[in-house]
Amino acid sequence: MKKMYVRELLNKWDQKIIQFIVSLRQNGYRLSKKEITQELSLTRPTLIKLVKDINSIFCALEGYKLVVENDYYILEMSLENNLRDLFIYLLGDSRKYQIIREIFKKTTINVNYFCDMYQISRHTYYSELKELNTLLTEFNLKVTDNRLKGSEMQIRYFYASLFSKTYEKEIIDPIAQEYLSPRFIEDFAKSFQVDLGHSSYYELGLYFYITAKRYERKENQKVALEEGFANRTYALKNRNLFIQQLANSAVIDELNDIVKRNYTRYHWLNHKNEQVFLLFFLMGHYVSSTHSLLYEEIVKIERNSNNYSEEVIDFFLRHSGNHSDADLIKSTRYNLSKVLWKQLIFAGNISKEHDTYSGDYKSDLCPQAVNFFEELRKTLSNQFKGIEYKNGNNKELLVNFGINYSILIKQKKKKFDVGLFFEGNPGVVRATMDYYLTELNKYSYISAAKWQEGEEYDLIVTNSEILNFEKRNEKVFYISLSEPSFNIKKIISLAVDSSNSGLFPD
Repeated sequence: MKKMYVRELLNKWDQKIIQFIVSLRQNGYRLSKKEITQELSLTRPTLIKLVKDINSIFCALEGYKLVVENDYYILEMSLENNLRDLFIYLLGDSRKYQIIREIFKKTTINVNYFCDMYQISRHTYYSELKELNTLLTEFNLKVTDNRLKGSEMQIRYFYASLFSKTYEKEIIDPIAQEYLSPRFIEDFAKSFQVDLGHSSYYELGLYFYITAKRYERKENQKVALEEGFANRTYALKNRNLFIQQLANSAVIDELNDIVKRNYTRYHWLNHKNEQVFLLFFLMGHYVSSTHSLLYEEIVKIERNSNNYSEEVIDFFLRHSGNHSDADLIKSTRYNLSKVLWKQLIFAGNISKEHDTYSGDYKSDLCPQAVNFFEELRKTLSNQFKGIEYKNGNNKELLVNFGINYSILIKQKKKKFDVGLFFEGNPGVVRATMDYYLTELNKYSYISAAKWQEGEEYDLIVTNSEILNFEKRNEKVFYISLSEPSFNIKKIISLAVDSSNSGLFPD
């Protein structure tokens, strides 16, 4: 499954702006004029104009500041800022993005009206449309005859994925509240044994909103159930059996009960096709958990149908070592099932930024792990041909397998204890502490906590030069609060280096 990055929807100039900011973030929030010019292949006049436009944009947004110090550009931004508001701001001028929004709002697009609104020629419009359609091929979709065309399931999935990444929270909140009634949420959570978090709540709300709108406009394609899934579920070994069992599962019975209690609002869910459509959408998203009825039932059907995902996961677990933690194994199965289900069901994926393993995933792994991945890559390519693994190079699958492999292996060793001590403005200290606790404790092999006198740590992370940590036995890492991303990477590197020889099995 290939990815489409949100930045690819931006106009060419705005893409340069994002590249400039991301380059600063990836290099400790600081680069010289020479370095940024070479990295982005900019001329001096282009650099001057780019910086001027960035400063103009930052004036309209909160939490950003670009400082010029001698021959260096320094990016200052709040710790909790993830560039989402910047992307949304720039998408306002993206003609490709506005074409999609216009088609969603009005079913079709009036080319003359659109050109007048954005003061562009028809030639420019069709040039933008050509670029947009190139991106949409990853989703098996295309804008033709002024409409978005493709399978109904893919269209809904694309809209939901795009809007979850590009809609302001102020827009998504009311949508979720309108289309997910408290009673439905209560019924859904109770029947499916699911506790909906914020992201899952928004994803489900957007799916219902998009489906309801397409019914209102009679855009939903009334196709036979088998036809609706033929294009994307080809990799299920026993597709007919799987769909049949899913349509007659306990999950559908529970869904029918929910629909009966909420029929007026969700009348479209009364159709069997729509119920299965919804289940397929939920399969590819984290709108369930390892203990939910939805997950348990689908895994059971998977095993009965002898589908690829179970075989791939079993292969992965067999070759990643012996593990005694049953909860960890169950969690790993859940995470990999979601990745594989999404891979089997949907085409395309939208991401706001590059993954942790953005380039060559091997660069983050020791030799033993690289050998494991080579074996995994060959197996995925040869043994599981049903999985879309073009030219043996599906990075998203490998990234997710890599993350789970690292978690399994690193769980075998003692955790790397990190003590955090910061001083300065109370508000900044509190925000900094929350940020480092959240980011570091995402890694199962790191245990980060607020520094306490008398406790022993593998590493003390601090910005303080008042307390004499050097007298203690632990290593001390003095940080600059303005470079959080760089600091996190360094701490993780120190944690891995501390016991790298025992991190992966031979």
